[in-house]
Amino acid sequence: MSDYKIAIFAGRYILGEGAISELPSLVERFGGRGFFLVCEPLAEQIKPLIGNGTMLVFEEECCEEELARICKAAEASAASVLIGVGGGKIIDAVKITAIRMSLPVIIAPTIAATNACSTCGTVVYTREGVYVKSIYSPANPNVVLVDSRIIANAPVRFFIAGIGDAMSTYYEALVCKKGNFDNIPGGKQALLPQAAAKMCRDIINEYAEQAAKDAAEHQVTPAFENVLQAITHLSSVGYENTGIAGAHSIHNGLTVFPQTHKFLHGEKVAFGTVAAAYLNEDIKPEEITALCDLCVKLGLPTTFADLDLADISATALLKLGEAIAAAPNAYKETAHSPEDFVEAMKKADALGRARKFTLEPNK
Repeated sequence: MSDYKIAIFAGRYILGEGAISELPSLVERFGGRGFFLVCEPLAEQIKPLIGNGTMLVFEEECCEEELARICKAAEASAASVLIGVGGGKIIDAVKITAIRMSLPVIIAPTIAATNACSTCGTVVYTREGVYVKSIYSPANPNVVLVDSRIIANAPVRFFIAGIGDAMSTYYEALVCKKGNFDNIPGGKQALLPQAAAKMCRDIINEYAEQAAKDAAEHQVTPAFENVLQAITHLSSVGYENTGIAGAHSIHNGLTVFPQTHKFLHGEKVAFGTVAAAYLNEDIKPEEITALCDLCVKLGLPTTFADLDLADISATALLKLGEAIAAAPNAYKETAHSPEDFVEAMKKADALGRARKFTLEPNK
């Protein structure tokens, strides 16, 4: 779209144990009257923080019916700022409401399964959970408030899935840079997002194993917070401003098979990251093996069997390759065919099985 280098970011990023207590002072910065959209489990914890604002408990799906209910309640509250406290559905719903009401928004995620808290993108579904459309806000959230204690208290599976999603950032940035693809805001890569993508990879490589162990024990540690920043901040800066490629293409293709729907976004992206690496001649074999090893150690999918596709036929595999090659993102602009994707996934599956045998001999 443009040869200009363009980068977008959240207005303010705050991370720390107990950071949720900053909500009242943040609301004051934006006019003093907040409308809080919250998840049921944290409603009682948030109630003392709303001041003269209004709180609404989210009802499960980011669909037009729920969005209409939220907008009506927010308008009645005469809010000066919207606050979303919850997971991805709540984050999307409050960001869309902010677009429609032209209000600033504060996001306080309760899980770290993706980088959605910091991005401008949202997704609308039907009431039954079927994808309808994506909506991009003209701006990223005004504030992203990450309470590391709240994230540590969540099930560890979400955190590990977030690592799986974030580990793709650097490798997809390489593809988009080499292909001169547009990023999410429609420009080319600036220097800072490239550095963020690389730092995201380096932090995950150094700290992810320890951070996952800490998260499983619900402990807030330096390793945990480093990886939490990689997931919720560095990955967002990298992904939006460099672009997405093979790992997310493979994720999107996998959704063709209903048996994969039980797996989280980042779990499927992790498999896609290893597979797509085989399509990039600039990535050395030993780095692909290291990627696979990290996934095995974290319990992320590395084989077809891990995704309930152990018995996938050649015909079904080609169907998957075709779905990946048609995925709506930058990677489809490359010369890779459905057969190329199939071959890459076969290589990833073989590597995953071999590394599991080596790293988990007693399983």
